[in-house]
Amino acid sequence: MEKLKIVTNLTGNIACEPIDSIFGFTQYNEMLTERKSLLAMGAYHTRVSDEVNLLPDYDDYYKMFFMPEEPQGVHCQRSYEGILSVENTFDLIFGQCPYFNEWREKYFDSPKRIHTFTPFDATQTFPSENKEIDVYWTGTSKAGTFIDTMQSTVSKFNHRIVNLRTSGNRAISHEEKLKLNGKSKISVRYALLFMKNEMEMKVSHFKECEAFKDYDKSGHIPQMKTRVYEAAFSKSIILHLRDSWNVIEKWFEPEKEFLYYDNEHDLEEKIHHILNNYGDYYHIAENAYNRAINNYTIQHYIDKYILPNTKLEI
Repeated sequence: MEKLKIVTNLTGNIACEPIDSIFGFTQYNEMLTERKSLLAMGAYHTRVSDEVNLLPDYDDYYKMFFMPEEPQGVHCQRSYEGILSVENTFDLIFGQCPYFNEWREKYFDSPKRIHTFTPFDATQTFPSENKEIDVYWTGTSKAGTFIDTMQSTVSKFNHRIVNLRTSGNRAISHEEKLKLNGKSKISVRYALLFMKNEMEMKVSHFKECEAFKDYDKSGHIPQMKTRVYEAAFSKSIILHLRDSWNVIEKWFEPEKEFLYYDNEHDLEEKIHHILNNYGDYYHIAENAYNRAINNYTIQHYIDKYILPNTKLEI
């Protein structure tokens, strides 16, 4: 048996905490695998690949890469070079976007890719029975987008907004953020990247990727957010923006484990209705929690994706 090697870098999105700690991989530093295996993770930065390539000890390792931010990365040359670097270095990529995986494998001779759920550290769950916050929103502000509208609507209620772009909220830890979510009755969520006017380069077969089908018209591309899982593990009712892809449905069931909203007016009406009839809707939060705790923990991720791909014969 061999010890799994974990290589990580900081991510700028969650209070600058190490990504392996955020998702729970640190507790597997002593994990054993049948063959020499390496798991790297982070945003698409060439320095991750460089670290692996510069150490000859890793030459005979089976190399896996966990990437939670796809399909982001084709909007500028520097980011795209990071994608190419990862694809040239690793044998297997765990990607969060099924459309991006298919596109890279079909047109770019990408290594094997697997569409995975986002793992969650079950020890970092704080579902409080005292739901003192009515509506909770967290994310990165984007001026002139629907994110502004969501924040404005949420602000009309007893709320808490954690804006990850502002310097004041960057000081909040991942654990503190989850504790706030655990005290919230409703979590307003979305699964989009707002990329309007940010595409600085042209990638071949760009239009062939389902993730980019609406980009010219809307500036949106899909991205399954970690925050959806955070809300589920917090036993907070997920109110999720309906979009052209609805990738959330690959992991959670609408009406049973979350609810959709369609626009600003619909969001406000549904928040009012749920808060006025909270007892009638709490089962949705419980259903999402049960789905998550029984399927989407870091242990489930290890058992489903890591161990089967590190066997001597697969």
